[in-house]
Amino acid sequence: MFAPNQVVEQSGSVDSPNVMVLVSVSKRRFRKAVDRNRIKRLTRECYRLRKKSLYEQFSKASLNPILLSLSYIDTKMPDFHQISHKFDMLQERLKKEVRDAQVGKDD
Repeated sequence: MFAPNQVVEQSGSVDSPNVMVLVSVSKRRFRKAVDRNRIKRLTRECYRLRKKSLYEQFSKASLNPILLSLSYIDTKMPDFHQISHKFDMLQERLKKEVRDAQVGKDD
């Protein structure tokens, strides 16, 4: 898990696309809807910029569709660079898990 983001990964049975993302921000931590929406917008933009590489990564692995739930769990308002850095870390973690899943299939 990467603070301030909590990631839940689950294989799904959705036809298309290979990767689906849910973004959530707790009302308990951010009372104002403006703040919650900004965090969600920033997170979705990070995903949009990296979507192509994620799709390629999972299509090469021929895995079932992936459902990602991204929950922002910090109490501080992030900027785009912080979220971008966390998303890069998440992408590296997913690459590693895909490689491990492929090795497990081959055994």
